[in-house]
Amino acid sequence: MKKSFSRLQMFILGAVCLCFALIYALAVIDSRSLPSIALFRLGYANSPSKDVYLQNYRTKIWNHGGGYVPEPVRTFLRERLEKSASRKEMDAIAHFYIRQTRGREYGLISPLSEKARIRLLDAIFRRPVESEQWKEMQAMFLAEQVRQNKTLLKGYFFQSEFSRLARATRGRSREQLVSDTMRKWWNSPQSGQQKLRQDPLKEVGLKADSY
Repeated sequence: MKKSFSRLQMFILGAVCLCFALIYALAVIDSRSLPSIALFRLGYANSPSKDVYLQNYRTKIWNHGGGYVPEPVRTFLRERLEKSASRKEMDAIAHFYIRQTRGREYGLISPLSEKARIRLLDAIFRRPVESEQWKEMQAMFLAEQVRQNKTLLKGYFFQSEFSRLARATRGRSREQLVSDTMRKWWNSPQSGQQKLRQDPLKEVGLKADSY
């Protein structure tokens, strides 16, 4: 009797371990699964560095999810942008979405409240100018999405008015022009609310691509 009971215990234990292994595998392989979302939230809450955690998570979704941020994670990060009082956390989420912008623009952050948009733009422009132009353009494109508070597609800036663009360029590349213009706009002494109502790229004949 004891022997059969021991075998039953071992069978139950093995079944439980197998279930946990399958749940963990699902969490790793499918970034959109409920176990994966639960694992993300648990890890995020307990991570000493939100920046490191989000960059590792980004690697995971590119390896096991096509690079797309699952909707529950986007919703969670929007909530953190609205509620968090941590400047480091705001910087970490900004860094995460800057890296996401290239090629995976759909459904990033919007919609956000005006207060959250201003705080996020502050986080984006606190970062130094990126040494590589394509990385700087990612940051500027994210900033323009946050300014307009909507998803923009394609991920680049294109000509909207030739004459203004020709005058504004003056030996600068389009990338330099975008970076200089956007950073000058946000670093101006006007209030955040005033800045959100301005289109800084209009005066230089550029706009962010969108459908």
